[in-house]
Amino acid sequence: GAHVHIDLHLVFPRFWGFERAHEATVHLEGAVRDAFGNESEIMVHMEPCTPRSCAFCDVAECPVRSDVFRRRQEWTADAIASLNRHGIPSSTNADSRDV
Repeated sequence: GAHVHIDLHLVFPRFWGFERAHEATVHLEGAVRDAFGNESEIMVHMEPCTPRSCAFCDVAECPVRSDVFRRRQEWTADAIASLNRHGIPSSTNADSRDV
């Protein structure tokens, strides 16, 4: 139909703080509405990064980096639909906030 619902998790650098992460979220919500119209519905869950995220994060000059950047996450339909976040088996992801 004409209605679009998007539910997503955004991982932000943990040193950003709530206000900066919120501003980025509002910007994303505006872009979604621009692309899909005002009838779109978006639910954003803001999460701080964790040390395990460092290998997939290209934020320059990160004061909390604990690992070197290795590669960006590929965002294909299969990767998005998978419970396997960042190449970590889904059994590891259950009730985990460290990815």
